[in-house]
Amino acid sequence: MADDPRAPSRSYLKAEEAYAVLGIEPAPGESVADLGAAPGGWSFSAAKRGARVAALDNGPLKAGAIDANVTHLAEDAFKYAPHAPVDWLFCDMVEDPERIVVLVQRWLKEGRCRRFVVNLKFARKDPLALLRLVDAELRPLCSLLRARHLYHDREELTIVGERRGA
Repeated sequence: MADDPRAPSRSYLKAEEAYAVLGIEPAPGESVADLGAAPGGWSFSAAKRGARVAALDNGPLKAGAIDANVTHLAEDAFKYAPHAPVDWLFCDMVEDPERIVVLVQRWLKEGRCRRFVVNLKFARKDPLALLRLVDAELRPLCSLLRARHLYHDREELTIVGERRGA
């Protein structure tokens, strides 16, 4: 993945690599909800493609993520619900991975997003058990579901997918 010196963090590279796994990336005019956005690498990645981003995090975004297409919302990502369905759900929060799976499942069931890119932090967790949980809880809701340990991931799995019927 090509680095961009304007990117606010190295997590930008994770988003770039995830698009390659999914085979699609945010397009101009599409909407993105980036949960746990700070410092803003994933928001930067979507905004530079012309997507409109709601970047949710109580922490600040770094200068590189500040863009006309990015709206920073200091809200609880677990309570946030967009006013209208979004094209993309991004989530790279340092949080219990089972809780993230439940969050994504809720977004899919409620039709809040068409596609998603999420990271599940598996430090002190069994990655195979997490994959089984993802398969059991998300596969029935998805027409496409892929999991990878990306080159730029540390102790995390990146899950990408598309909601069935999207």
